[in-house]
This record gives sequence, C-alpha cells and structure tokens, in this order.
Amino acid sequence: MVEFTEKYRQLNLFEWINPFKTKIKNGLLEGIENTFGVYRFYDSSNKLLYVGKSIHLRTRILSYGRIQPDRDSKRLVRLVSKIDWIEIELCENEEKSLLKENEYLRKYKPEFNRANTKHELYVFVGIKKNQDSIEIGWTLTEHTTVFDQLYGAFKGLASTNRMLMSLYRLHALKTGKRIMHKKYFVKKPPSRLDWNFEVLPSEESYLFFKELFSGTTCAINFWVKDVELKSKLEENVFNESLGIYMNWFQNQAMRNKYLREKCNIKNGLITQDGLDDWLVKY
Repeated sequence: MVEFTEKYRQLNLFEWINPFKTKIKNGLLEGIENTFGVYRFYDSSNKLLYVGKSIHLRTRILSYGRIQPDRDSKRLVRLVSKIDWIEIELCENEEKSLLKENEYLRKYKPEFNRANTKHELYVFVGIKKNQDSIEIGWTLTEHTTVFDQLYGAFKGLASTNRMLMSLYRLHALKTGKRIMHKKYFVKKPPSRLDWNFEVLPSEESYLFFKELFSGTTCAINFWVKDVELKSKLEENVFNESLGIYMNWFQNQAMRNKYLREKCNIKNGLITQDGLDDWLVKY
C-alpha cells in the first residue's frame, strides 16, 4: 500500500501571471505611501470590487501582486483579475481608517468583501412574559411588538441561534424531556424570522433571562441545578449546550454590556449599523 503524505495541489497547465502585478509594474501604485488609510479596488466599468484598510497602505496593496492560484483562494484570484484602478483615502490614524472602512462596507457592500457587510443580520434577542409561559426569540428589527424587552444588537445571526438552541436543549433536560436523538445537536439556524420557545413561567427564570441577555450575570448554575442526566447522550448534549451558552455570553452579552456602559447608551440597545463602529472605538 502506498501512503501519501503530501497534499495534492491543483495542477496548472499554463503559467498564470498575476494581472495586478503587471499593473503595479506599469505604475499603478505611483505616489502611494506607507501610511494609514483606506483603499478601494474598481473594475474597468467603475464598479467597486473591494474595500480594505491598512496602517501601511503601499505594502498592503503590493501584497495583492503576490497572489497565486496554487496557494490562494479562488475569490482572491478573481479579485486581482478584475482590478482596473485604485482609489486611496488617507486617514490620521488606525481608528479613523477602520471607521471609514466600515462606512464604505455598509454603504456599498462590495462584491469581494465579506466581513461587516451584512449588518441587517445583526440580531436582537427578546423576551416576553405571558401568563403561563416565557417566550424567548430573536428578531432582525428593533421595531417589533412581539417581545416585552429587547437586547442587542448582537453580531452574527448564526451564533445567536446556536445560543438559543443550546438554551432549548437545556430547557428540555430541565423539564424532564428525554433526549434520545441526535437532532438535538442541530447547528443549522432555523429559517423562521422570529424563532421562540416557551420555558417555565417562574419569576426566577424570567429574571435569569433578563440578566443573561443584558450581560449582567452568567447565572446559569441555578437554572440547571436540578437537571438529571440519565444517559451519555444527555450528558454530551448538556455539556455541549452549556459550552455554547458560555461562549455566547462572554463574546456577545458581556461585550455589549461593556459597550453600553462606555457609550452611555441608556435604552439598552445598540443599533445594527452602529455596532461595528462602537467595536472599533472600544
């Protein structure tokens, strides 16, 4: 038996010459210095392809001339193949570069950018206390009457959905529902716009969720203290769900609490468009 120890690489039948490197040699970067700023790549029809920022503009832009199909992503190869001209905007410091980049990403959503372009998917989490239940869910807008109270915005629909799914599993265990199937490990977010589930309508649980989503306390221990695990599967579900919950609380709820305090946001909500800018500043 032959053992292969090296990764296969795509075989290039013809030598690929980076077209952006050719443009650099022809003077495309003439006059651009190593300083703070934002760069924007356009194609021949003046369509904005990509927005980036750097503390060393010239060095950063030069790096695109070294992109090769055998070691870089297809997306980057396509990008450098389309670039026709560059627009530069100098900034005073790194913070102002980041804020200016966020502004362009929100406004234009360039084809080749991914991060910080889908602010409409930064979600709010809501709770509603009914006579015999507590509803918990997420919504894409702060203008809703579905919930009594909203918290957020939280960056990332998928991570917030995973947190809610983890609470759903913990609630299933807490209420004695036996977990017998791997469906409780589902990671794909539900497709419904406002997803919610009901929990035990105790004042203790209601206060717990208010403190959780506001980032005040991570008091999960009392809420799951009576959980009885009767199988290895239930133990795995419990530990995985607890880990997802703790990760979300530290990276989302606590971060938002810090931002609200630093920015003196009194109503408790951070706007979807403003979240990335506050993260830059603080």
